[in-house]
This record gives sequence, C-alpha cells and structure tokens, in this order.
Amino acid sequence: MTNILIAVDESEEAVFAVESAHKLFGDDAHYFVVNVSAGLSSAPFSDGYVYPIVPPYTGTGMMGVQPIPAPGSLSKSSTTATESNVQVAKREADDIAAGVAGKASLATAETIGEVGDPADAIIEAARLHGIDVIVVGSHERSWFSRLVSGSVSTQVVKQSTIPVLVIK
Repeated sequence: MTNILIAVDESEEAVFAVESAHKLFGDDAHYFVVNVSAGLSSAPFSDGYVYPIVPPYTGTGMMGVQPIPAPGSLSKSSTTATESNVQVAKREADDIAAGVAGKASLATAETIGEVGDPADAIIEAARLHGIDVIVVGSHERSWFSRLVSGSVSTQVVKQSTIPVLVIK
C-alpha cells in the first residue's frame, strides 16, 4: 500500500490538493493529512521574555525596567503554560487537517497536527509515518510575497529525500 502525506492549510487550494491526490492515487492508498501551525515556535518573543527597547516615559522620569530572566530560569508554571499552548496549537492544526480532509471527501485519512516550521514538520511527519509521496499545494503569490516569506512547497521540494508532488 502506498502511503501519501498531504500537507494542507485552510485554503481552497489545499482542498483541491487533497482531491487531486485522491484521484491520482485512488482508494487503495493510505492517506495522512498534515497541518502545521507556526504556534509559539516561530512567533517573536515566544521564549517568554520581554525585550523592551525603551522604557515607558512617565512624565517625571524614566520608569524602572524589571530585570529580564536569564535563559533557562523560567518557572515551571511558565514552562507548563507553554507546553499546554503547544498542545492547543497541535490540536487546532489537527482540526484544520480534519476539516480539509472532510471538505475533500477523504474521511478515511489520518490527520496530523504539528507545530513549528512547516517544511521541517512536513518532512519529519513523512519520515515518521513511512511516507512514499508528499503532496503539497501551491498558491499564486506575488514575487514580493515569495521574496519576503518564501514558499513552503519550494522548501519541501528542496529539502525532502522523499518524492514530492506539487499540485497547482
């Protein structure tokens, strides 16, 4: 049986990619649908620290700035909160994957919700699940948008040792 990993976001192009993969590989393939949330890992200041550039001005002088905790000195409650936020982001990503699979009438697909860099997470999910082909959709984007943020599908094609099918 062929294992197919389909990377999706919340776009109509993602639904089309799932439908296209199903048409190409048929009912005999085993499908995994993955959505990757950037979550906390790629958000600025996601490590829990605040980096003030200029302390607030009070009108009578500068307010004191609280010291910034040293790396690794966050309390267990901060770490637990971060871990639960990651779990929430994974669950939301899994819900998105399930929603796209449902819209594309591929209810038999296993869904995977991940958090992190999309290209890295897609490739790692493919490795962990013994995937034979990765399917990614392609968005129409301006040259400036591609310049600023790059393309997940391009990164997956460049980094993957598994065959990648780009659906446009």
